[in-house]
Amino acid sequence: MNPKVSVIISIYNVEPYLRQCIDCVLGQTYRNLEIILVDDGSPDKCGEICDEYAQHDSRVIVIHKENGGLSAGWNDGIRKSTGEWITFVDPDDWIDPSFVSDLLQNCDQDRMQVITAARYIEEKESGSKIQTVFPEAFSSYDGEEKERMMLKTIEAFGNRFAMAWNRLYLRSFLVSANILFDSDIPAGMPNDAVFNFEVFQKADNVQVVDCIGYHYRLQSGAATLRFRPGRTQKMVHTFERLYGLLADYPSENLKKMLDARVFEDISANLSREFFHPQNTEDSQTVARKIKEMKETEPYKRVIYQGRNEYLSGKAVVLKYTLRLPWVWPLKLLYAANQRLKGES
Repeated sequence: MNPKVSVIISIYNVEPYLRQCIDCVLGQTYRNLEIILVDDGSPDKCGEICDEYAQHDSRVIVIHKENGGLSAGWNDGIRKSTGEWITFVDPDDWIDPSFVSDLLQNCDQDRMQVITAARYIEEKESGSKIQTVFPEAFSSYDGEEKERMMLKTIEAFGNRFAMAWNRLYLRSFLVSANILFDSDIPAGMPNDAVFNFEVFQKADNVQVVDCIGYHYRLQSGAATLRFRPGRTQKMVHTFERLYGLLADYPSENLKKMLDARVFEDISANLSREFFHPQNTEDSQTVARKIKEMKETEPYKRVIYQGRNEYLSGKAVVLKYTLRLPWVWPLKLLYAANQRLKGES
């Protein structure tokens, strides 16, 4: 079997890394590839680099478009693709020469709709380490495994587990199930998590194979908490999409996990928006915005009505602090938590 694989790379402002990324895809031992380079209005020379590669290899297809965000770029690539399988590679990452071949050779191509690698390689500066996404490989996708994948996607919301790369998607499945990335989810929000949650929900056959070959480039300083003004409102749409997908799905466990994940996100709002050192808003404005968050669904429901299942001990303390009418206890709790992080 030699199915065509469409490799989609959505590109924006990554000139220093782009050649390495494209070269590693063109250098795959598996040759039946279609490489779709989506130049998402990149302000540097990425567009020129893409055109250069297209002139020298007929497998390369270039889409030039106005900047519309990562999700729109991926969707344009999906619509343009003609391969039986689709995979995504971030333009600042790279893959080993046998990555595509290993995924295809270790799976049941006749039955599967999604094939995912159990591990990937995380690179930071000159070091690297293997990260395990799945504790074990499996090929059965019965009710128990299906719910476990969906639970893990919510639990690991926004981290590497939920990313679009490191897997193959059957194109006919994505098309028939009408699965695309949600372009209304703002940039910087976990749009891959929503995409993959819908994929795992609608798929009947998913296989995890014990191979490794995707290199995720963790930028220096990437783990620091960046200032995200307006993050709270941006996340509301993301959670609404997930609740919508779960509306008719018969699993209370998943709904409880999503409630818990929404609540955990409140802590991220405090860190990345309200109490971030770069936030120059006065205390009255911050207090007003926190109160508005507490009155906005789904935050309101999980603060005042949600149960404590799946919540960490710190989250339970935060929940009862949020129920108080004042903001200053929240600020004290946040400061104490930051101090403990600094000492650890």
